[in-house]
Amino acid sequence: MLFQLASGCSVVLRCRVTPLQKAGIVSLVKKRTSDMTLAIGVGANDVSMIQMADVGVGINGQEGRQTVMASDFAMGLGYMILYNFYRNAVLVLVLFW
Repeated sequence: MLFQLASGCSVVLRCRVTPLQKAGIVSLVKKRTSDMTLAIGVGANDVSMIQMADVGVGINGQEGRQTVMASDFAMGLGYMILYNFYRNAVLVLVLFW
């Protein structure tokens, strides 16, 4: 039932679950479909999910560098905040223009 619900969505967000449950969701999607999986994590509890996914992105924040070490790609939290700010500013300016 969970797979049927998740397969109807383009993005699945899981919070307040154990690291094993996060990795289990990624494993479930990988086993039942041929889709590529992407996992994005911030803390040490996201390492198993990132390692299970086809592509893992670790965000370097205050919780340590475990996700950065386990991920395929890493991004600093400050760069991510600046990217989102400028991206949103450009989108709004285009609308006003």
